[in-house]
Amino acid sequence: MRLVKYLFIIFMLGLLSVCVKCQSSPDSTTQKLIKNVAAKFAEARPVNVEYNYNSDFSFAPKAKSSSLANGKVTRFSGLRTNLNYTIAKNRKWIVSTSFQYRMASISANYKPDEAPVYKLLEDRHHYHATSANITYISRLFGKPAFYTGSFIVDGSDKGFERFKALGVGTLLLKANARTKMAIGLSLFYDPGAQLPVFPIFTLEHKFKDGLTADIVFPQQILVRKIVNKKGRFSAGMQMDKTNFYLYNSSNTPGLRTSEFRGVDCNNGFIYEHLLSDNIVLTTKAGSRLSVMGRAFEKSTNSGSPFYDGSLKPGFYFNVGLSGNPFVKKK
Repeated sequence: MRLVKYLFIIFMLGLLSVCVKCQSSPDSTTQKLIKNVAAKFAEARPVNVEYNYNSDFSFAPKAKSSSLANGKVTRFSGLRTNLNYTIAKNRKWIVSTSFQYRMASISANYKPDEAPVYKLLEDRHHYHATSANITYISRLFGKPAFYTGSFIVDGSDKGFERFKALGVGTLLLKANARTKMAIGLSLFYDPGAQLPVFPIFTLEHKFKDGLTADIVFPQQILVRKIVNKKGRFSAGMQMDKTNFYLYNSSNTPGLRTSEFRGVDCNNGFIYEHLLSDNIVLTTKAGSRLSVMGRAFEKSTNSGSPFYDGSLKPGFYFNVGLSGNPFVKKK
């Protein structure tokens, strides 16, 4: 179940990336929903750049018999970049491509059971993913429906590693001035995954006092409020992921090509500020709770990890810029 939450985030980003530039008439409820959903995630905008910092936290293997490592991460920071581009579109089809790059810089003191002293680990991991996406817009049971397929190739600075295929079907149940609600189902092919199917539920409801409930299960549960016309303040929970590939090195001799997948539950506050018509500054801060931290060989999946770690809670801070800097003013 934890791994499914991680994969659902990828599905939502794939769906949003193909919708980010979709245009239609002002009276189109379908296109209004697409614009609304695309505004929820900075990663789905044409350009997004973020810096993330995590405070010190301890880690240990969940299995007491494990002889791998326990210790403390003294620095965990990262850089994330997302690029989304719409290749072609009409009233029924949208074809797009997206690119994601992440860098994780890690320093840790760890102690394998057989070692008499702690060892220092300093490493930098690179991860990238490129996808081709296609969305078909139709109607089902008399309601707007969206069908998205994504084909993804990911890897590291060492080369390409995995091919993944994602499919998402979403049905808009309700859309009016106060409430927007949709349900759906995601199907995927991922050699590192355990389960291939997961449900989708989104809800946005505006209260009379200016607050808005924004739920994308299980990605986020937020309460939002517009402040000073150019700002938006949010409080609640968001899921975030960390993944990269591991290779044989002086720190891990004899290691086969493997993958680390981590999922964090970030509880805290978000403030977004419109710097110009097309650029948004976003800051996030709060407490981080690890949901999953597993390393497994590339030939297997996350259900058979050689390391399943328990990570202590910590503090996180994130700052980023997103939007479309290439739009020309009319």
